[in-house]
Amino acid sequence: MTRFGLRRRTSIRHHRGMMTDFFVGKAGRPGSLRRRRLMDALRRMMVAVCVGLAVFAALACVTGSVATRTVVIAAADIARGTAVDGSMLRLARMPAGDGSALHGAWASLEDLPGHGIAQVDIVAGQPVYGPMIRDQPTIPNGFTVIEVRLASDADALMAGDEIALASAAGCDDADKDEDSGRTDGDDASHPSCVLVERALVMGQSPKASAAGYATDATAALAMPPEDALRVMSSQEAGAIIAVAR
Repeated sequence: MTRFGLRRRTSIRHHRGMMTDFFVGKAGRPGSLRRRRLMDALRRMMVAVCVGLAVFAALACVTGSVATRTVVIAAADIARGTAVDGSMLRLARMPAGDGSALHGAWASLEDLPGHGIAQVDIVAGQPVYGPMIRDQPTIPNGFTVIEVRLASDADALMAGDEIALASAAGCDDADKDEDSGRTDGDDASHPSCVLVERALVMGQSPKASAAGYATDATAALAMPPEDALRVMSSQEAGAIIAVAR
């Protein structure tokens, strides 16, 4: 029995070893369940990696198409004629696009003139461009400043503009008519002339009548003294208009 029992136990171990070898061999075959599961896991991993790369490439393209740049914008509404300081402006990043929309926009608060005056109404959040804010003009040497009542649209004038002044009442003598550039073919019944060849706009302020209706606007203009005297005597005789130079 002992030998028979040993032989029987040995036979059982032998059969168990054969079964183990059989299953290990089956697992290592190309079509085994374990191998298929492993390949499925690798495929899922590769798909996830490819999707991640595709998303990254798409985000890179989108980011490149909406590149931004730093510009100066109005921190609050700024009315025309307001003295502008740094507290009224702030920096912001805006989509750059092809660059044309923001061409000329200020990129730093250091671009603000020392005595900047708003030339137009600026809405809060609007990018600021050079012509929107100009430095307060200074009176040239030998010039004087007078208020001139204009029959033309004074709202079109901006501080720092150089203009000429023409009178509908004409000039006092033939020399002034000659200086105005009139020709012999001009209608003598409308003797207009240029009173001032060069005047510098210092500012403008519309006047209103007592009834509240707007009347002719007045503009502060800098010009030589002799021109100023001519303008003051002429504006009582007829309308004076500003002419862009």
